[in-house]
Amino acid sequence: MTTYKITEAISGEVSHVSFRDITCTWHHDPAHEWLEVSRKVLKEFDLRPQDFSEFSYADHANLYLEGDCDAGKFIHAIGDKAELTFIERPCDAKFNVRTLRHNS
Repeated sequence: MTTYKITEAISGEVSHVSFRDITCTWHHDPAHEWLEVSRKVLKEFDLRPQDFSEFSYADHANLYLEGDCDAGKFIHAIGDKAELTFIERPCDAKFNVRTLRHNS
């Protein structure tokens, strides 16, 4: 959790707002990119694998959200409910996410 101190400009009233910190990994190869998001995080924000396209991939713990559309859906759904941090993980060859099952 990250807590921010907010001071109201006119009244000077101080409040504190806490956001959940979420770290996700952007995987990309020369052809495409995917945002790795745990199923646990999806569930915490009332998101389901069915909310995303068949162009994303899945394993038992994570969804690898297709970068052109599904990753944006996730980021938009989180909105201002959490503080997102992204780790970039480039792959020189084709990323092995393609060996996983398609999201369905």
